[in-house]
Amino acid sequence: RLAQRRGWEVPGDPRGRAGDGRRGSFLSSLRRVVGCGLGGWIATAKELGVAQCIGFDGSHVRPEALLFSGEAFCAHDLETPLPLLTADMAICIEVAEHLSAGRAEGLVADLCRIAPVILFSAGVPYQGGSGHVNEHWPEYWATMFARYGFLPYDCIRDRIWGDARIPWWYRQNLLIFARPELASKIPFLGKPAEISALAKIHPELFLASVHRRPPHFFRPL
Repeated sequence: RLAQRRGWEVPGDPRGRAGDGRRGSFLSSLRRVVGCGLGGWIATAKELGVAQCIGFDGSHVRPEALLFSGEAFCAHDLETPLPLLTADMAICIEVAEHLSAGRAEGLVADLCRIAPVILFSAGVPYQGGSGHVNEHWPEYWATMFARYGFLPYDCIRDRIWGDARIPWWYRQNLLIFARPELASKIPFLGKPAEISALAKIHPELFLASVHRRPPHFFRPL
């Protein structure tokens, strides 16, 4: 159910499925985290001792369904600029493709203004999904982030690629964008990835796409 909702959300349980002790230590060192969806990452960050966690998402998110205190949630139209605030980390997962093309640059600018480390994913072309209006390859987003001095770190996908407990779209798309001067102090991020080499297609998406094609689409080689 979580995986099908539009918003800023955690792929599985960040304490185990998408993280290890080092990433947990990183989360516990933060003072303020911004994210939302139903708030799985926010709830875990609070458990790890993050002092302040704030969630922004559309009015479709019901406060009673949140996994953290509703007092820290703000209903906000994501087609408009995010409020002026700063945080140690922002989480924006599988939401950018739901926003208009005209909002893409502004969303990236907002995230870069808010935090020096951003956990980010967005739907790729022909990924499919309810309300997808701006699907792009990761290079599209990474080029935007680079204009604000943020580089991509592909340190998560290989660790979770084969974990069937995590929805495939997270395993396929999840990246970290960070300012390199800070990233050099976070060992698990590793080296920046090549922007032109970020595109990956998970086998589950490939198979789903094949099944959606009519028989006459295929021809013998």
